Order: sequence, then C-alpha cells, then structure tokens
Amino acid sequence: MAKSYKKLRAELEARPDYEAQAAAARERLAAEDEAYLRRLGDLRRARHMTQVEMSRRLRVAQPSLSRMERQADLYVSTLRRCVEAMGGQLEIHAIFPDVDYEIRFDDFEQIDHDNPDLGEELPQAL
Repeated sequence: MAKSYKKLRAELEARPDYEAQAAAARERLAAEDEAYLRRLGDLRRARHMTQVEMSRRLRVAQPSLSRMERQADLYVSTLRRCVEAMGGQLEIHAIFPDVDYEIRFDDFEQIDHDNPDLGEELPQAL
C-alpha cells in the first residue's frame, strides 16, 4: 500500500541524521547550480565581480560588457578574454562517448585583432 507524502516526510524528518543529510543535499545542489551557469553574467557574479570591475579589466565600457553578457552567441576569443579577466582559463572540449578532445586555438592574438566585440575604448571618465 502506498504511503502519503505527508507520512513519508514525517518519517524522513524523524531520522536522527535528517538535518545533516538535508544540509549536505542543499550544498550539493548549490554547487551543481553554480557549476552549470548559463550566461557570462552569472559566471561573473559567481566570481563576486561587478560589471564595472570586469569592464575595467577588459578595457571596455561597462555598457559594452552588459551587452556581451546578454548575447546568446560570443566569439571564442571574447569568452576567453572574459574568463581570463575573472582569473580563469578557458578550455574547450569536444566530448564523445569514447573520447574527449581538447580543442586548441593557437592564434588568439589575430582572433582578438579581428574581434569587433572588444574593440571599444574605455571612456576617459573611468
């Protein structure tokens, strides 16, 4: 016979290790949420950086950074520079059932030169 949700929950909460297990599960879920960020702005906030700080590191105007963070599609070089400005390193992998390939880009300097997303100068007020 099936138990009601209310009874199952009461049984779980009555266990002596319930609070510790629930806290561990919440921490695990929070870590998973942080690991699967969907947008560049989410990553920046998870790294405890403001748009102003990030835009100064990238040497772009803050509104330009705001626009980049909302874009659905970025140049790889733009993403790499943003990740590096946050103190990280960008790696790209093609993952197949039998093998994981790291994809490398050797000429980022030329890619950066051709990339219009990061071509804006900072306003003199900053």
